Amino acid sequence: MHMKIASAIMFGVVGLLVTGCAGEGPDSDDAAARPASAATVLPQKLAEPPAMPKEEPSPADDATLSENLAYELRRKTLDMAKAAGEVTAQCPKKVASKSGTRVTCTTTYKGLEVVWDVNIGE
Repeated sequence: MHMKIASAIMFGVVGLLVTGCAGEGPDSDDAAARPASAATVLPQKLAEPPAMPKEEPSPADDATLSENLAYELRRKTLDMAKAAGEVTAQCPKKVASKSGTRVTCTTTYKGLEVVWDVNIGE
């Protein structure tokens, strides 16, 4: 059964490839409109490396739990995006460090808001 399905898929792919090549011969209208030397050569290396996310400095030693939480969520948002850019974060001004505390923070990256439900643990 699996062999029949694999064979049918293979013939379908070969059929698509053959159909896609039809009309590309020297007698087709497209070939007449394009010069023979119109091939484009792509560069073999990047002109410049892709932009890497910039690490923002960690909060000061005396930063509040809210500031530390906002920093971590900005960092995690950039990590999820796998791209560079500016991220803003808003958390409640006062976050209790008591285990079981729940807060909601929001990060914004390129207009996209990510809502984080944070549970403070042990």
